[in-house]
Amino acid sequence: MRQMGLALSIPGLLLSGPLVGYGLGWLATTYLKWPAWVAGVGLVLGLVSGIRESILVIRKLSRDAEQKNDK
Repeated sequence: MRQMGLALSIPGLLLSGPLVGYGLGWLATTYLKWPAWVAGVGLVLGLVSGIRESILVIRKLSRDAEQKNDK
């Protein structure tokens, strides 16, 4: 069950990262009067963050599966 829960978190990570990144970039653009490209940079950084976290989850799933097979 734990592995299934971790696997199902991956789409959420890939979706929430860019949304939060863009949202923070939009807030900086709107309220702090920063240049408009900051929202795009936030989107890219959020995407990179989501991919990184997804890779970490996949590695954990792989490690758990190896430990289960070793028993």
